[in-house]
Amino acid sequence: MKLLCYWLLVAIPLGWGVTKSVQKSLPLFRGDAKPAAVIAK
Repeated sequence: MKLLCYWLLVAIPLGWGVTKSVQKSLPLFRGDAKPAAVIAK
């Protein structure tokens, strides 16, 4: 039981981080990404 709790302490934030990273990188792979100069304006 203790081991499961420790795994959850690691897996939940890791999964959240991977999910957010994938969501933010999808526009790059779809070709929707705008250059930084356009975003800054």
